[in-house]
Amino acid sequence: MQNEDVSLKPIDEKRLPNKTKRYKEKRTRINQRERQRMHDLNAALEGLRQVMPYSQSTSLRKLSKIATLLLARNYIVLLQQTMEELRAMVNDVYTSKTLSQNRLHYYSTMSQQIPYQGSTLYNFHGLNS
Repeated sequence: MQNEDVSLKPIDEKRLPNKTKRYKEKRTRINQRERQRMHDLNAALEGLRQVMPYSQSTSLRKLSKIATLLLARNYIVLLQQTMEELRAMVNDVYTSKTLSQNRLHYYSTMSQQIPYQGSTLYNFHGLNS
């Protein structure tokens, strides 16, 4: 029994030096923080999965962490492109509306300068013939 391996003996907490006890307590706190961090991360990813299209189908397996992040990134890029296209369309509509208003203003000023049919000025210029 003298050659018995010391590492196989159960640890007696009372016989551990203070330094080893502090180390174990520190590791326990660190491990607890890491577990909490992972729970928080998993909860955040699950929340992201809930709002992502394509990931809510019951027939599909749960997306992995990396798949969730890639899908979210691609979805954000798609939304950005959609917003840019909508801005361009609104700008085109606004620009064409402004052009139409400018044309309307031009035509209204021109109509004031050009006599209309039935007026004495219209007949005077010989436009009636």
